[in-house]
Amino acid sequence: MTHPSALADDVPVWFLDVDGVLNATPAPARRHRPEFVHTTLRVHDGGELREVPVWWRPSVVAFINDLARTGRAQMRWLTTWGQQAATLFAPAVGLDPFPVAGEQPTSAGADPTDALWWKVATIRTQVPTTHRVVFADDDLTTRSRQQLRDTFDDVLLVTTMPSPGLTDQHLATITRFLQR
Repeated sequence: MTHPSALADDVPVWFLDVDGVLNATPAPARRHRPEFVHTTLRVHDGGELREVPVWWRPSVVAFINDLARTGRAQMRWLTTWGQQAATLFAPAVGLDPFPVAGEQPTSAGADPTDALWWKVATIRTQVPTTHRVVFADDDLTTRSRQQLRDTFDDVLLVTTMPSPGLTDQHLATITRFLQR
């Protein structure tokens, strides 16, 4: 696995959150459940082990795997799951491995309403301003969106609803962005 800062110059990088983006939280409405697969993962949360329900759409997993395998996007985890996104979540839902861009700090900047959210700071430190960036998260605020638009020449910010997470419309928007 490459270091998160090792990016190919001409391939957009996609920073990806887990909960509310890939994992529908709370569970999807009954009418959408046939599209979703459900499992429960045992996640380390601090010193404790807890069970976390996970609801995901196989078509979204296939879309992400296809983008990564064909080299149309460089995938990076940017989630409070940290390394567990790569070691626990990804294998459970069938995602190919890709690097974790950074870990949530325990200090200032951990909340999306902070002056500089840790996820924005992470993206800023790892990607040149001229690089094309996609960021999908359910916690993007007006401030964080503006900070990223002010930093990068070409950025697509995808704000999902926690349930259902990424939709077919989001995937079509991402596809159009990557094809430019």
